[in-house]
Amino acid sequence: MEALENGNKERIDESAALVNFLKDQNGIVEEFKSIVADDEFKLRVTHHDTKISNVLFDEDDNGLCVIDLDTIMPGYFISDVGDMMRTYLSPVSEEEEDFDKN
Repeated sequence: MEALENGNKERIDESAALVNFLKDQNGIVEEFKSIVADDEFKLRVTHHDTKISNVLFDEDDNGLCVIDLDTIMPGYFISDVGDMMRTYLSPVSEEEEDFDKN
Protein backbone atom coordinates (compact mmCIF):
# COMPACT_ATOMS: atom_id res chain seq x y z
CA MET A 1 0.00 0.00 0.00
CA GLU A 2 2.94 2.29 0.69
CA ALA A 3 4.25 1.65 -2.82
CA LEU A 4 0.86 2.66 -4.24
CA GLU A 5 1.02 5.91 -2.31
CA ASN A 6 4.64 6.75 -3.07
CA GLY A 7 5.49 4.80 -6.21
CA ASN A 8 5.83 5.68 -9.86
CA LYS A 9 2.30 6.69 -10.95
CA GLU A 10 2.84 5.51 -14.54
CA ARG A 11 3.90 2.03 -13.45
CA ILE A 12 1.02 1.87 -10.97
CA ASP A 13 -1.45 2.78 -13.73
CA GLU A 14 0.06 0.15 -16.07
CA SER A 15 -0.34 -2.44 -13.33
CA ALA A 16 -3.90 -1.51 -12.35
CA ALA A 17 -5.42 -4.92 -13.06
CA LEU A 18 -2.78 -6.73 -11.03
CA VAL A 19 -2.96 -4.17 -8.22
CA ASN A 20 -6.73 -4.60 -8.04
CA PHE A 21 -6.39 -8.38 -7.98
CA LEU A 22 -3.92 -8.16 -5.11
CA LYS A 23 -6.15 -5.75 -3.22
CA ASP A 24 -8.96 -8.29 -3.56
CA GLN A 25 -6.72 -10.80 -1.74
CA ASN A 26 -6.53 -8.60 1.36
CA GLY A 27 -8.50 -11.18 3.34
CA ILE A 28 -5.43 -13.40 3.29
CA VAL A 29 -3.34 -10.63 4.81
CA GLU A 30 -5.96 -9.96 7.46
CA GLU A 31 -6.13 -13.66 8.34
CA PHE A 32 -2.35 -13.77 8.74
CA LYS A 33 -2.47 -10.69 10.96
CA SER A 34 -5.07 -12.39 13.15
CA ILE A 35 -2.88 -15.49 13.45
CA VAL A 36 0.13 -13.41 14.45
CA ALA A 37 -1.94 -11.49 17.01
CA ASP A 38 -3.42 -14.67 18.55
CA ASP A 39 -1.46 -15.85 21.61
CA GLU A 40 -2.46 -19.44 20.80
CA PHE A 41 -0.24 -19.34 17.71
CA LYS A 42 3.33 -19.52 18.92
CA LEU A 43 6.40 -18.31 17.07
CA ARG A 44 8.35 -21.51 16.33
CA VAL A 45 11.30 -22.74 14.34
CA THR A 46 10.19 -23.03 10.72
CA HIS A 47 11.97 -24.08 7.54
CA HIS A 48 10.65 -21.36 5.17
CA ASP A 49 11.47 -23.42 2.04
CA THR A 50 9.25 -26.49 2.30
CA LYS A 51 9.52 -27.83 -1.22
CA ILE A 52 9.77 -31.55 -1.93
CA SER A 53 13.34 -31.22 -3.23
CA ASN A 54 14.34 -30.28 0.32
CA VAL A 55 13.42 -33.73 1.63
CA LEU A 56 15.74 -36.71 1.26
CA PHE A 57 14.07 -40.07 0.60
CA ASP A 58 15.33 -43.65 0.79
CA GLU A 59 14.97 -46.22 -1.99
CA ASP A 60 11.43 -47.05 -0.74
CA ASP A 61 10.35 -43.39 -0.90
CA ASN A 62 10.31 -43.01 2.88
CA GLY A 63 11.27 -39.56 4.05
CA LEU A 64 14.64 -39.53 5.77
CA CYS A 65 15.29 -35.90 6.66
CA VAL A 66 14.80 -32.29 5.71
CA ILE A 67 17.72 -30.49 4.07
CA ASP A 68 18.58 -26.93 2.98
CA LEU A 69 18.53 -25.60 6.50
CA ASP A 70 19.91 -22.15 5.69
CA THR A 71 16.37 -20.75 5.64
CA ILE A 72 15.44 -21.85 9.17
CA MET A 73 14.28 -19.01 11.39
CA PRO A 74 11.43 -18.09 13.72
CA GLY A 75 8.04 -18.09 12.08
CA TYR A 76 4.48 -19.32 12.16
CA PHE A 77 3.35 -22.73 10.93
CA ILE A 78 1.18 -21.11 8.29
CA SER A 79 4.28 -19.83 6.52
CA ASP A 80 5.60 -23.34 5.92
CA VAL A 81 2.14 -24.63 5.02
CA GLY A 82 1.65 -21.84 2.49
CA ASP A 83 5.08 -22.35 0.97
CA MET A 84 4.48 -26.09 0.79
CA MET A 85 1.16 -25.58 -1.00
CA ARG A 86 2.77 -23.11 -3.42
CA THR A 87 5.40 -25.60 -4.47
CA TYR A 88 3.47 -28.90 -4.22
CA LEU A 89 0.34 -27.74 -6.06
CA SER A 90 1.98 -25.90 -8.94
CA PRO A 91 2.12 -27.94 -12.15
CA VAL A 92 5.43 -26.32 -13.14
CA SER A 93 8.81 -25.82 -11.49
CA GLU A 94 9.37 -22.64 -9.52
CA GLU A 95 12.21 -21.94 -11.97
CA GLU A 96 9.82 -21.96 -14.97
CA GLU A 97 10.25 -18.83 -17.10
CA ASP A 98 7.31 -19.43 -19.47
CA PHE A 99 4.46 -17.74 -17.61
CA ASP A 100 1.90 -19.13 -20.07
CA LYS A 101 2.39 -22.56 -18.50
CA ASN A 102 0.12 -23.24 -15.58
